[in-house]
Amino acid sequence: METNTDDFVKTYLTYEGRLNRQPYIILILAYIAFIFFMSILINIISIFSGILAGLLSLIFLISILVFGIVCLLAAIRRLHDMNLSGWWYIGVVIVSLIPIIGIIAPICLMAIDGTVGPNKFGEDPKGRNPITYENNNVNSTTGAANATNNAADVNAEKAALGNGNSVNNNDNNSINNENRNVSDSNAGDNSNTNSSTNDNNNRSNDNDDDTIGQF
Repeated sequence: METNTDDFVKTYLTYEGRLNRQPYIILILAYIAFIFFMSILINIISIFSGILAGLLSLIFLISILVFGIVCLLAAIRRLHDMNLSGWWYIGVVIVSLIPIIGIIAPICLMAIDGTVGPNKFGEDPKGRNPITYENNNVNSTTGAANATNNAADVNAEKAALGNGNSVNNNDNNSINNENRNVSDSNAGDNSNTNSSTNDNNNRSNDNDDDTIGQF
């Protein structure tokens, strides 16, 4: 039965095999936290006792050296996870010495995922199968594309319904306008008819008056 110590040795105290991103990031963060904590502790102790601070500083330097070796082994295995030789770490160190852009190389070691499935340095630490992984990616991509197409179809249907309603409203408005025009025309005709009738009546009255005058 494997213990936590065995797991730690297999994970960090060997340069063989592969190491994925999560344990590597945890190790680097622990290394940075250790340096930060010990630096503060030594500065505080140096105020009260220079001898004790010097002894603690020696222990600190030895711990930094050991911790640095562990980080080196982990970085080599991290390169293996990306199917790269451990000798590439020399290039990482050289790039890290360049001001400003030097931070890119360490970030790449923490950010870039390893190759899917086995490579020349060993099995995938995540236990991924290349065929299954590709099929999952294809299915995910297909599902996203179908969802996009469905959304586009729904939007197109809504736009078509909106245009149809707009056309119907325009048709109704045109019919209402035509009805109003017909009503106005009929009203005008009726007015003209009434006016003509009134003129005829007036003329008839005038003729009657002329007749009465003649009598």
